[in-house]
Amino acid sequence: MQVVRFRTLEKPKEDEFSLELTKLDTYDNVVEEVAQHIGLSDPSKIRLTSHNCYSQQPKPQSIKYRGMEHLSDMLIHSNQTSDILYYEVLDIPLPELQCLKTLKIAFHHDTNDEVVIHTIRLPRHSTVSDVINDLKSKWFVVNSIVPPQFHTEDDRIMDRVNPEYEAWEVQDQMLLVWLQSTLSKSVLSRMLGTNHSYQVWEKIHEHFSLHNKSRARQL
Repeated sequence: MQVVRFRTLEKPKEDEFSLELTKLDTYDNVVEEVAQHIGLSDPSKIRLTSHNCYSQQPKPQSIKYRGMEHLSDMLIHSNQTSDILYYEVLDIPLPELQCLKTLKIAFHHDTNDEVVIHTIRLPRHSTVSDVINDLKSKWFVVNSIVPPQFHTEDDRIMDRVNPEYEAWEVQDQMLLVWLQSTLSKSVLSRMLGTNHSYQVWEKIHEHFSLHNKSRARQL
């Protein structure tokens, strides 16, 4: 028998719980035991990571779905045997996640240190247009419906700006700066006259749509 200590990646120094297993337990056996212990109905949402015996930290790469045959394989690192495994509970099954490409996109404000990070998942064969479309579906700032800057004419005279417009403008300019910083010079030159993120999205989408149609005609 082998007593294995399980830890979370968020608290890599603290044992969360221990399970008595056998070194011949298969990958499926291990994730099923973990899922049962924490009350999770779908074991495929468990992702395991082996322990680095030298750094005393989780290995950089997690264990792929059924990527190791037995528990003994998961516990070995450079001819040393550990008794620690790390686990995560995913929001989707691991086999499904491995078919997707995960992208982290950071939006940096141009006048302060504010950074907003968003994660998107797409099939590995996705194109730039797919990334753009996914982002468009998630961000209100790419919508041409802009909150009114002033609610009334009196507000305009008194320069009382609508709070919803101010919030929209902050997000809009953050996304605009990020977009401009990631575009190539050839594409950026096509963005003249755009002052808002949704205008840039539309021009980028138009550019790549025309490019894809041109390639399709060539084929």
